[in-house]
Amino acid sequence: MFGIYHLFIFTDWVTTISAKSAYYGGYSQCIVLGLMIIYGIFRMVRQSVNALKNKWRQNRYNKMMALSLQRKQALIIEQAELEAIQAELM
Repeated sequence: MFGIYHLFIFTDWVTTISAKSAYYGGYSQCIVLGLMIIYGIFRMVRQSVNALKNKWRQNRYNKMMALSLQRKQALIIEQAELEAIQAELM
């Protein structure tokens, strides 16, 4: 809305404005538009970084869970082997 309000300077509704004021209004319009573009790019980059961070955390969590499952399976197999050896000794 702030950017659109600058455009009123260039309409016939505003008759009391001088050419110099319209000229500066144009620069003001360009500055506001530039700031909006920079803000939009900043938000886009921040959201992309957050999405990548969340994806990286999810991948790390999945790898840790897979490793934990492998360790549990190895421990169960090791226990079964120990019980088999104990049964043979008795």
